[in-house]
Amino acid sequence: MQSLVERYRTLERRFGATNRSTARPRREIPPDQRRQALARIVAAAVQRTPAVEAFRDEVLGGMLLEPGAVPLWIKEQAASQGYPTLWLSDVPLPPNAARRLESRDWRNVLPDLAGKVKWDDLAESLPPRVEQLWYYDSSDERLAPKRVAIARGSALDALRRVVDVIAAAYPAIPNEPDIVDLVLTGRPPPLPLGVLLTENPEGEFVAAADHPSVPHRGQIAGTEPQSAFPALETITLKLSPRVSPREVAKGYAQLRASIVGPSHRDRPISPKRIELAVFAAVHNDGRAWRELMSSWNSEHREARYTDVRRFIRDCRLGYQQVTGAKLDWIGVRGRRRLQ
Repeated sequence: MQSLVERYRTLERRFGATNRSTARPRREIPPDQRRQALARIVAAAVQRTPAVEAFRDEVLGGMLLEPGAVPLWIKEQAASQGYPTLWLSDVPLPPNAARRLESRDWRNVLPDLAGKVKWDDLAESLPPRVEQLWYYDSSDERLAPKRVAIARGSALDALRRVVDVIAAAYPAIPNEPDIVDLVLTGRPPPLPLGVLLTENPEGEFVAAADHPSVPHRGQIAGTEPQSAFPALETITLKLSPRVSPREVAKGYAQLRASIVGPSHRDRPISPKRIELAVFAAVHNDGRAWRELMSSWNSEHREARYTDVRRFIRDCRLGYQQVTGAKLDWIGVRGRRRLQ
């Protein structure tokens, strides 16, 4: 294990590594109860993603890991996968490429790449890169993300590809280690109401307290759509610290109104309706509404329903209030029903 780690660090120093996202120092606006429910609904949707289902069946044997077991599982996979793969452009290099790359005569050292890479373009692909994956390796996981180098065709490579699918579908999940946890354990990702970052002149995001003044005025950057749930949509404000709080508030109000409407108010939602939204999302597996109501009544005796139409109405209203989308109920025999 130690020798693999040392070899990877040597490769990284020599060739660099893929620049993937990780937990950055930042300030967050913590999620409220509605946002926490949305995270549980997102987790339920992710678990039904074909890529996630296939990975869990083929790699995890249909089981989920306990959250505390993730670091050990990743380290075991890293130890068993062998030497991490080096990539040149989009072409994987042979396993012994690291030794052969001591020479810079690329045409002779890497004959396997003949016909796959335009040699005149090699300068743009050098140095070779190493694919990596970020994960949490601490009981205080928000503070200690770690990375592991990946060998092509390994279990970690399969995990990385699944993480890429989920990251593209749910960009609101802020950190790659959170997606890794979600895929391996089913634990809902943290979805803060807001993230406050600053950007230095090189374009790197840093903690607000550490950020020097930016010499240009800020501007409203726009919005970013977030998968199938409108409630995950985000607004990005790229601002100079010289912009006054009043100007920030005015710009934000205008942009918010363009999305949700000038008279929109976020109406309060009861804890019961929030729980109904999550319950319906998690159990949207082909069962009938009456069966779902029976399951709800068994688990929530203090909030039982006798009228299935009222139960359906409250589930749908709660789901729409939490996610911003209509509940696409699968129904019996897989027939999707929007009504």
